[in-house]
Amino acid sequence: MPTSSSPLPAATHQLPLRVRATLLLWALVPAVAIVALAAYAVQSGREQHGRRAELLSQNLASALDNTVGAEVAKLDIALVTISDLAQQQLAARGLDLPALTKVVQAQRQRHPELSGIRVLDAQGITLVGDNRPGEPPINLADRDWFITQRGNTSGGLVMSQPLQRKIDGVWVVSFSRRITDAQGRLAGVVSAAMSLQSLQRHLQAVDVGPHGVVMLRDRAHRMLVRHTRDAGPAAMPVGSREMPPALRQALDSGAEQGNVQAEHTPDGFVRTIAFHTVHNLPLRVVVGLASQDYLADWYGERRLVAGASGGFLLLYGAGLALLWRGSGRMRQAQQRIRLLADAF
Repeated sequence: MPTSSSPLPAATHQLPLRVRATLLLWALVPAVAIVALAAYAVQSGREQHGRRAELLSQNLASALDNTVGAEVAKLDIALVTISDLAQQQLAARGLDLPALTKVVQAQRQRHPELSGIRVLDAQGITLVGDNRPGEPPINLADRDWFITQRGNTSGGLVMSQPLQRKIDGVWVVSFSRRITDAQGRLAGVVSAAMSLQSLQRHLQAVDVGPHGVVMLRDRAHRMLVRHTRDAGPAAMPVGSREMPPALRQALDSGAEQGNVQAEHTPDGFVRTIAFHTVHNLPLRVVVGLASQDYLADWYGERRLVAGASGGFLLLYGAGLALLWRGSGRMRQAQQRIRLLADAF
């Protein structure tokens, strides 16, 4: 007859293997659920931050689109004023250059952002503008915008590609309007040059974060101005057509506006990019928000969720271990009581 101090056989106080496996699986269900919920929360948070970045980039691009469009519209009013006056003079007694000069000077005072306003004849010779005393008049017949105006029967506003002035090396874009005679033939062109630096000031007012970027490009993808806080490898020359493949594909599709996710950028940052085409102009506004900027809060949320989930799993595992050991001891105690009861 065994005594109370005799060791119990292992099989007498252990649950069957199938029962233990079932209990273990049920115990793992809450842990798996917590991990799944944590993963879902983290992924949902990232997607939400991504959607916010898309919306913010679109809003910034739209605002800059309106700003640049309004700036060019003011310039166009000056060109239309001079063009209308020139056409009225042609329909009357011919061009009155002193009167045109006064109007040009008045418009330059109203629009200091313009680096030059010129009136050219049909051969591209400057009649009013930057001619120097004692030197032949400047001939601009070879400029792309003047060549375009020769065939621009619609009379709309024409913007040039970025040009570097020979006098001081300043980069500008020229906007021009056609002057026609009474028969609708080309009688001249009025043009105004705007420095890219004046456009740059509008870009600097847009907050795109430490690694974001904002730029203006023309329809030929040439870069006019670009602004970013990171001035290192982010710098790009005027006229550069380098851009992320995803953005190039979207622009080539003919879309007037949209969003793309750029994984491969010239400066190495992953960005959510929005683009807008400025109304009635060959200009595109491009705003890019870097993922490491707009996901900064999400990284903190991910660490918080991971820490909370890990802490819960650790406490849950420790509780299960204590419960398992306690239940084992209870089974041993019950077995000893039964043995004692059988003995007596």
